[in-house]
Amino acid sequence: MAQVKWTPGSLSDIDAIAAYIALDSRVRARQQVLRIMDVEDLLERFPGGGRVIPEMRSSSYREVIVPPYRILYHLSRDRAQVGILGVIHSKQRLRGTLFRRRRHKEL
Repeated sequence: MAQVKWTPGSLSDIDAIAAYIALDSRVRARQQVLRIMDVEDLLERFPGGGRVIPEMRSSSYREVIVPPYRILYHLSRDRAQVGILGVIHSKQRLRGTLFRRRRHKEL
């Protein structure tokens, strides 16, 4: 089983998502956060289960889709560690430079 670590940036992303959804419904915000957090169990068992991030050129950067969000993570070479780097809406553009900067600061 892989060790999964949520970076501070990824947790901040989840907080922002929850706050936005809670403007309409706290129940739905909680449900969405739980759906996103469930990815941890999946990645512990199947760390390579996500797809390669299309915008990235490295197979070590992967994502799991939890509609309408993309959970972005870095997979270590030995597949023993997963660093969840961010959670973004699927309509947002991924800025590779900022994404890599976040990874190096938080992992």
